[in-house]
Amino acid sequence: MAKNTKDAVKFLIDILPNTFLDNYSIKEVFKDISSDKNIRNGVVAFKEFLYKLYNYIITDNTLKEKPTREVHEFMDNSSLPIDFPFLNILQSILVNIGFYGTLCDNESSILIEDFEVLTIIGNANMNSQGKMPLSKFIEGLKYLKQCGIKFDGIDLNMKKPDMSNTKVIKVSYPDNQLMLIGLKTMAIAQKKLRISGHEDYFLCCNYKVIMADNYDLNLGFQDFINTLDVSLKDFVVSIHNKLLLSGLRVEIEQIKYMRFRITYFNKSKEFCTFSGSLKGYSFIIKANNIANLPELIKGFHPVLQEKISRGFGCYKKTGGDHCIGGCQGYRFPLNESFINFSDDIMIWIENELTYTKK
Repeated sequence: MAKNTKDAVKFLIDILPNTFLDNYSIKEVFKDISSDKNIRNGVVAFKEFLYKLYNYIITDNTLKEKPTREVHEFMDNSSLPIDFPFLNILQSILVNIGFYGTLCDNESSILIEDFEVLTIIGNANMNSQGKMPLSKFIEGLKYLKQCGIKFDGIDLNMKKPDMSNTKVIKVSYPDNQLMLIGLKTMAIAQKKLRISGHEDYFLCCNYKVIMADNYDLNLGFQDFINTLDVSLKDFVVSIHNKLLLSGLRVEIEQIKYMRFRITYFNKSKEFCTFSGSLKGYSFIIKANNIANLPELIKGFHPVLQEKISRGFGCYKKTGGDHCIGGCQGYRFPLNESFINFSDDIMIWIENELTYTKK
């Protein structure tokens, strides 16, 4: 089933950081914003604001945005500008406030001296910028106002506010003024630190990108397993520990088109991955030694045997048909049914590792 904006923010709530470090160094690019302590506390306050915004979207019965396009079963990617345009407008306004605005009034408000910069809209192509329609811009401001942000300099009580004489807009957040520092910090991270293919640090409050030192990979792993049912957590932890003890290298990929990946490598070759996206949570293994394990596989759960029997590979069909993504490996949804053959999965991994090391 296609996903809509409410589904998107439910996923974003899942991947908001659960644990914030009490003390870490801040990258130089953020030093002019405020003190390190205020930045750290501000980012926490910004996360709480996002939580409030997302819950408002979930409960808003007036939001009628159509579901996004269906994507292929092997694909996890969603594009914010294409699939969730209203959410993209809200993000664009917030990022513009933080990036182009100036903290003032003892860091209790942000001053925007040219409201036009607030209408710049983020596109899928990082090198291009557009302008959102004025009606959508006003709609976005009114929505943010419902979540506690104040906009002085524009009368949002009017049905169609007159922007012709608007010169300066002052933004504040009375619930917690530190949120503005966090907003500015994450807006700069989104604008200056984002790299091609990584669509979002901002909406998931990925504060790890502002750290001066490399963060503990265990933090990212803990954030991932916190999204899983209790019955799955122990098994995922056991796989994780098994792979690390086997000497595999782990990489935790930042949010990429609303996707979260923990990938394990044998040297430079991908071995398996935990993936979280709007489509759900999955375990993917790129097994290459099936031919060496026929007797072992005969003892596996029938569902697992059937999955393995299909094999995986490019599967690119003749006649110009598109690739169906089989090269991504064997994919298993992380749900209750996965528990039924989880012991066999662990045995499979152990034997795959044995042959892989050879």
